[in-house]
Amino acid sequence: MSNEIDAIRAEFKTLRDHSGISATRQDWYRAVQDLLVSRSIPCSFATPMQWLEAARDATTECDRCSGTGDYRWGSQTYDITMKTWKSAHSGVCFRCEGKGKQNQDDYRRNYIHTLYMISSAV
Repeated sequence: MSNEIDAIRAEFKTLRDHSGISATRQDWYRAVQDLLVSRSIPCSFATPMQWLEAARDATTECDRCSGTGDYRWGSQTYDITMKTWKSAHSGVCFRCEGKGKQNQDDYRRNYIHTLYMISSAV
């Protein structure tokens, strides 16, 4: 029993750590708790396995594109007719693959990519 709980805690910690690249710890916990509540499971009565399942399925708003799915960069100009700011360049956001939200697959990909970029810069 203790080994199962330790394994669940270890996986939960790994999921939490991978989400830290793109979301704050509080945002991720809030997403997991909201998912538990949406499944009609009170957080205080949820089993460790239910917490783990919610952690696997939780999504947070993408930090790179602010939930739009489009990444914009470059200089900005004001469009008088539309009364909005337009960026010089835009494209599909790599971090969330254009969805506007990130799940564990996105966190894992971004985490590995970030580690690769850090190791190649050293």
